[in-house]
This record gives sequence, C-alpha cells and structure tokens, in this order.
Amino acid sequence: MRLHVLLLNRGSFFRTPLKAAGRNRLVFVGTESARNVEGAIWYMRTVLPKVKEQLANAKIGFYGPICNYLQEGNTWEYFKLGDAECMDSVNETVFISIMRETRVYLNPMVSGIDSNGRLISPMRAGVPVVSTTLGAEGFGEGPHITIADTAQGFIDRIRKLFQ
Repeated sequence: MRLHVLLLNRGSFFRTPLKAAGRNRLVFVGTESARNVEGAIWYMRTVLPKVKEQLANAKIGFYGPICNYLQEGNTWEYFKLGDAECMDSVNETVFISIMRETRVYLNPMVSGIDSNGRLISPMRAGVPVVSTTLGAEGFGEGPHITIADTAQGFIDRIRKLFQ
C-alpha cells in the first residue's frame, strides 16, 4: 500500500472531484493478505455474478499484489464471468488513470483487522466507496462511504451508484 501513502503526501492529485458520468469501473485494490483475499473471493462469488447480470456495462478491476493470488486458478472462472482486469503492479500514473474511470471503489472486508488508509485516495478523488462495516472501521457511513454487510446490500448500493 505504499502507493496510497505516496499519493497522500503529494497533495491533491485531482483538483476537483471526478464526475460519475461515463465511468463504469468497479475497483478493488489490495495486497495478498488473507483478509483481502477472503474479501475479494467473497465479492467474486456472491456479488459479481449479480452485478454483471444487472449492470452489463460494469467493468471490474483488481489491482495490487492480490492479483498474484487471484490469478492462480481458484477464482479464474469469475474473471471470465466479470470480464475482470487484474494488475499486480500499479504506479502512480496508472493509479490516477484508473481512478478517473472508477465509478465505485470496493472494500469488501469480511474478516481480520483492516488498514483503512486505502479508502482515503478514492474519497479524495470523489469516488464513492462501498464497504463492509469492518472495512470502514474508523470512517463509518458518510457522504463518500456507504456500508453493506451482505451480498444483496453490496449489489443494491453498487446499482444505486450506477444510476
């Protein structure tokens, strides 16, 4: 997560919050930690199929070292279903371009203790976050974060943010 610290220390990388129009990407950024992997797999198995069914133009992207785990075969069928992109190494320039295309930032933490610093960059860019209660610990629900602890809750909030 060094990338997020780097971005935060450099000041505002988006002068004004991004507009939602024209953006259709759902983004998850994480390391290969057990809590990230568990959250990503939960999302891919329980939320992604319904999101793709209801929002055909939505694109999913997983970024960071978590991709090293996700591409090892145990979740590959979900990548095909969701037409997902996975990049294990993202520099600042690529991260900024990804944020410019992001409609919703995902934080589906279902276990463990989460480091919530990763939520600051999308919030500063004006990208709404859909998170579990655990993932939003220390932030809570507010203008930039909506909380859902069930698959249907995630689906409903993502669909609402795409309207």
